[in-house]
Amino acid sequence: MNSFTYSHLLVFSSPSSCHTLLITPRAQTKEALAKKLNRPDIARMDLTAYERMIAEEVLDPDQLDGGFDTIGGLEQQKREIFELAVLPLKRPDLFNKRGRLLSSPKGLLFYGAPGTGKTMLAKAIARESGAAFINLRMSTLMNKYFGESNKLVAAVFSLAYKLAPSIIFIDEIESFLRARGGNDEAPWISLKAEFMTLWDGVLTDSAVPIMVLGASNRPYDLDPAILRRLPRQFEIPLPGPSERAHILQLLLKEEHIDLQSVKVERLAADTDGYSGSDLKEMCRAAVMIPIRDVMPMPANGSLNTLDVESIQSADFRMVKMADFHVAMKRVKPTGHAAQDYQQREGAQAVNTARMTPAFMNAALSMFLHSVMQGGGGQAPQGPPGSANGHDGNNGWPNGTR
Repeated sequence: MNSFTYSHLLVFSSPSSCHTLLITPRAQTKEALAKKLNRPDIARMDLTAYERMIAEEVLDPDQLDGGFDTIGGLEQQKREIFELAVLPLKRPDLFNKRGRLLSSPKGLLFYGAPGTGKTMLAKAIARESGAAFINLRMSTLMNKYFGESNKLVAAVFSLAYKLAPSIIFIDEIESFLRARGGNDEAPWISLKAEFMTLWDGVLTDSAVPIMVLGASNRPYDLDPAILRRLPRQFEIPLPGPSERAHILQLLLKEEHIDLQSVKVERLAADTDGYSGSDLKEMCRAAVMIPIRDVMPMPANGSLNTLDVESIQSADFRMVKMADFHVAMKRVKPTGHAAQDYQQREGAQAVNTARMTPAFMNAALSMFLHSVMQGGGGQAPQGPPGSANGHDGNNGWPNGTR
């Protein structure tokens, strides 16, 4: 078999286990990685089979979306993150000669509501610093054979060491490194322990520029030992009015907008509770309306007969303020639509339950029980063997019938 003509090889870790791993050939992986990171020296590195699997998760920093300037708002957070993360990774020589305290933290945690820009900040760090960006996914680490996941975890840190400066990014980190409990399975506990042990091993060498970034919507679910290894934690909140205006300006700067009609400050004031992701979807819905206006809807209303070839981009009008008002009715803040639906479903379930025979029987039973327990309808109580509260004689007074 010619290993250079196949996209994957089968590797048997031991004769007894006889299982396989799909990996990319050695030369192909190193050449692709060297080209991706624009580092010819990688082609001369000796990568293990497990490191080549992790190398598939390395992203090209130049192909990541934008830098800090493309993130609206968060000015204070961006400034501090740049000083803590980007500058030491970009110019480690400025910090290595000034003592051990003046260095970047080996772990950063971004937490906050969904859609606020946590992942964008991580990508901006990788792009601005030029570091190798390992986008670690749990599906890459999980393996059904005992011990293989631990070897892949070890490969994450050994590859990061070889590619340094490196960033190991874990999105939704609480799903992987959540607090340990009595219900955890042994392999899962072992995997977490392996990760933390190797993380501490990296931390012992302060000259190696490696950083672990985590993003989470539920930081309180993280294991306390993981939080200790993420010493700098940044809350990424929902944007305020001025930050929403900045985000809207960035989103709309290249769009065909009627500047006389569209007032960004007004839009920012009307979108309270929207995240950056919500604002993007709202703008997307607004710029779609001029396209919808020129779509020649068939008389029978069938989309199958819609003549899309007749649509010309020159016929699109500019986006107006009214389009954004329509878009805001269709795109709500994250979670609002689901919560409204849940409330409507709950109200409908209650109304339906009131009309069912089971509900009516239960209500009648509760009513009779309350009457029997009340003063007017309380049944007289008597000792055992008596009826209707009278002593003996089958409940007849004075032994009469």
